[in-house]
Parts: sequence; C-alpha cells; structure tokens
Amino acid sequence: MITKTSHAQVLAFFTELEGDSHLRRHLQRSLRESGQPSQIQVEFGRRLGWYAFTRIMKPRVVIETGVDHGVGACVLASALLRNVAEGFPGVYVGTEIRTDAGQLLAGPYAKVGRIIYGDSITTLNAFRTV
Repeated sequence: MITKTSHAQVLAFFTELEGDSHLRRHLQRSLRESGQPSQIQVEFGRRLGWYAFTRIMKPRVVIETGVDHGVGACVLASALLRNVAEGFPGVYVGTEIRTDAGQLLAGPYAKVGRIIYGDSITTLNAFRTV
C-alpha cells in the first residue's frame, strides 16, 4: 500500500532476493573467511522488505546506520545493482562506528556501496550540507 505496488510484485522481489544464489554464496564465503562458524545460514528476514523497497522505489541513495557484518549492506547493494541494470543508478552508504564492521561489503557489492566509519550523527549531518 505504501509503495502503491501490487502484492504479486512485492512477492516477486522477495523471491528474487531469496533466489539470489550469487549473493548467498558471497555472504557464506565471506562469513567463513572472516572466521565465523561454517554452519551459519544466511537468512534475510526483515531485509526482504529493505530489498523490495529499494527495488520498487529505485532510490539514488540508500543510507544505513549500523552496518555490523554487512549482510544488509550487501542486500541493499544487490537491489541497487539490479536497479542499475534496469537504468536506475543508485549508491549505498553505510555508517558504522566500529572500524572492524562491514567486511562483507566487497566484490561486486562494493561497486555501488561504501561504508563511512565514525559517528552516525556526524556522518548524517554531513549529508545535509551536500
């Protein structure tokens, strides 16, 4: 209702993300390489909604505060990459205070995204002046 998009189209975007084997392999490989337990299963949960909103709205900029490992960053970047392929360029910017966070945002996902380390309020205030 919020996006004036049909239920079927929203579900199609959910399916698109759930079926993204390249993204799943990237996340699982990157988690293993970062020393996480090998039995970790990547579940998108609420990120399905983030992905669908990004695919529907086709924003030029997506900002996430609090990146942690970067699963959400990669999900949002994946949506942006698909949008770019459809002629709608956009970028992802994550803000994170921990300099060891965001290690999953790499490979093709880093082509449309970056993480700014530091205080989120300071980072977001800098966007207001752009």
